[in-house]
Amino acid sequence: MKFTQAMAHLATALHDPLSDHTELFRALREGSSELVDTERKLAREAAAAGYPFKWGGGVPFKDLLHGKPGPKGGVEATAPRLAFYLTGYLLDCQRAEVARKALQMMFAPATMYPSSEQTICPMTRQRFFGGALVTLLSDPALLDRADEIRMCADLNLAAIDFVINDRLVASYFMRGPSGKPGTYTMRHLPIFVIRPLLDMLNEPESSAA
Repeated sequence: MKFTQAMAHLATALHDPLSDHTELFRALREGSSELVDTERKLAREAAAAGYPFKWGGGVPFKDLLHGKPGPKGGVEATAPRLAFYLTGYLLDCQRAEVARKALQMMFAPATMYPSSEQTICPMTRQRFFGGALVTLLSDPALLDRADEIRMCADLNLAAIDFVINDRLVASYFMRGPSGKPGTYTMRHLPIFVIRPLLDMLNEPESSAA
């Protein structure tokens, strides 16, 4: 599946104009090209913590949202690409800042929110949000137990909610300081809304197995 098709599915599922997704994709692609050194630094820190994060398919970050030219080219939809894109979507910040903030959030460590004690996500067994989100998006069994993804740009906070034995369990991830006390907006993405797209994304792997 091409990423343009995935964006069309997202626009329909989320009741957004397709142009909004096209503009977000462009902002993430253009912004990420300026963040190669930042990504390398964050990746080294993640590896040093014992949780290396790779973007999948042997694709480096600088090429993450760049596809092959030509009629059969384009950007393929993969779990790492979709994870980065959805992070930018949920942060809902200015286009000039979205790539930088999305990249930082992908490397947000799991925490015992509201304290800053570091831990790992109990469901995905990942230390960083990017690894947890990629694992979630590519694992139908985990998706069956996931409720929603939440994110707050002002608090530098992301959360993945799971339902286990009728009980809601949240994995929190925080990057840097949480900001000053106040009222903030939390963006929510229910899993069931995007589950049809994720099933299509995972279908080739399922059939190959």
